[in-house]
Amino acid sequence: MTDTATLFQRFFSRRSLAFIIFTVLNYVLGVGISRYQGNEVNWSTLILGLLWMICLLLGFSFVYEFFSLLNPQVQSDLPKTTADLIQKKKEQSIILTVGLALLAIAAVFGVFFYRDGYLHSALVLVIFTGLVLGLVMVLPAFRQYLSGFNELISAIILTNLIPAVGFLLHTPDFQGSSL
Repeated sequence: MTDTATLFQRFFSRRSLAFIIFTVLNYVLGVGISRYQGNEVNWSTLILGLLWMICLLLGFSFVYEFFSLLNPQVQSDLPKTTADLIQKKKEQSIILTVGLALLAIAAVFGVFFYRDGYLHSALVLVIFTGLVLGLVMVLPAFRQYLSGFNELISAIILTNLIPAVGFLLHTPDFQGSSL
């Protein structure tokens, strides 16, 4: 019973809830800046873009959690019996599956934006930068190399790139040249 609770707690941890709240607020900030400049708000683009950002960040968060489970920080986290080891492997596979599914859903949203002509060079640059920074934060080799900079990278993604995506999706001046 406690193993199910820990898996549930991993899905709805403070970190993932904070990512969702800050993503919504910062994305709406970018849309608000675009609206302040006199552009119309396309509600379907707003909802799809917000879901796109949430899926990307939660996907990266779950993949981060998967790699954290692979390397326990303290000895008490190591499984003591075979049943504990099997349960830990199940948790790892579920977390990795959910993370990769969220990243795949985000890729589908990206295809929708490409189909509708919203992807332009500035937005592609911002998204590519966010994906690279997200991978640098998540992958263990980069995580050890840049151990003190994870918070800085998170701050750049949350405070700069997410509002930029909201702004660029709703600014028609940038949508003239699609890929």
